[in-house]
Amino acid sequence: MKITVITRLVLGTAIFLTAAGGAPASSERLGYDVSPFVGWSMGGRFTSFEGAVNVVDSECFGLLGDFPLGPSHPLKGEVLWSHQRSTLTLKDFPFHGTRRICDVALDYYNVGAAYEHGTHLVRPYYGLTLGALYAAASNGATGGELFFDATLGAGAKAYLTRNVGLRLDARAMLPMTLSEVNVVFHPGAGTPNLNVSASVIPQLNVNLGVMVAW
Repeated sequence: MKITVITRLVLGTAIFLTAAGGAPASSERLGYDVSPFVGWSMGGRFTSFEGAVNVVDSECFGLLGDFPLGPSHPLKGEVLWSHQRSTLTLKDFPFHGTRRICDVALDYYNVGAAYEHGTHLVRPYYGLTLGALYAAASNGATGGELFFDATLGAGAKAYLTRNVGLRLDARAMLPMTLSEVNVVFHPGAGTPNLNVSASVIPQLNVNLGVMVAW
């Protein structure tokens, strides 16, 4: 399914819920909210001993949720799940020919905190989460790698009614290796192992979600 189709579905759902909801409330801070989202993931380039590896830009989807850390407190706990299906390519050294390695699925699982400003209809926020990235071949091959990761996010929540809104989120995804890692995505099929030295492998996700708050 193309990202444009998914985005239309998200926007259509928001419009439907807005028409069915009540009047917005601009002076109330609700405790919980959850936002299924779709978006676009960019970046993910790093260098291995075999060459320059690239995660091809592609669509992503997932779930963002906030929960209270205190009564009417602007600091909230935050949970994140984000899924991306993409392709790994390798530009070999020293010949610089680019070839496809394999399809890959990236799943981020994170928890952290976000600071939400104000009680108006549009509420900017920023936050930090920590967790893990699980990267595995999506073509049925066995094996995968688990990476520690951090995310830095900022965005805004726009309330369309008291309980329904849109959430725009831009987030730096920062998986990292703390030592040399031998990544095997597709053993036995002629695909090279990727010997990755200690580094940060940054990605940028831009997401739009339908938010339900209570």
